[in-house]
Amino acid sequence: MNEEHPYLSIVIPLFNEEASLQPLFEELEMVLEALQRPYEVVFVDDGSTDGSFATLQRCTTWIRLISASSASAATLARQQHWRWVSNALVAK
Repeated sequence: MNEEHPYLSIVIPLFNEEASLQPLFEELEMVLEALQRPYEVVFVDDGSTDGSFATLQRCTTWIRLISASSASAATLARQQHWRWVSNALVAK
């Protein structure tokens, strides 16, 4: 997450996505850095059991992580994303 007030907020729901997280991080970082604007990335984890949550915890320098094991992360991300983001421009 960029330290300035974000220009763009991205909310990503996930469930058992450990294998795809590294390629996703690399793509996100490349694209977001090219914008040359402040951003934030919020992952909403739906109780992953494959190590996704632990992988995300190691990347806390530029993401925010929400654990939502009691509800569907996709639904939660769509309906309540405004609770976690700092900006009105949200990609979800």
